[in-house]
Amino acid sequence: GAHFATVSLCSMPWRGHESVEVVEGAAEENRCVVPVVEAPELSGGFPGLYVSSPPPTNPWLPDGTTMVLQTTWGAGEAIVEVDVETGEVRRLTPPVNQGGGSWQLC
Repeated sequence: GAHFATVSLCSMPWRGHESVEVVEGAAEENRCVVPVVEAPELSGGFPGLYVSSPPPTNPWLPDGTTMVLQTTWGAGEAIVEVDVETGEVRRLTPPVNQGGGSWQLC
């Protein structure tokens, strides 16, 4: 967007309170789950993740592989779910032009 830039969502192994050496040694296991989006593929399509508000304290659904996040999407805020295994992003709230308004995670 004109005022913000999208961010990527990355995954890294975390096995607890590890030393800097262990974390740095595991860097090859890090992977990009949702990359930066320069422009949506389709009109009204996923514009990328925007850090419009802090993530919830616990964004995880019970399946342990899906996060629920808030992001700017077009003229409003949307709630999305992200499958961290596949990188699939799915909008959960309707768009503003379909009467969806603007949404916020609490």
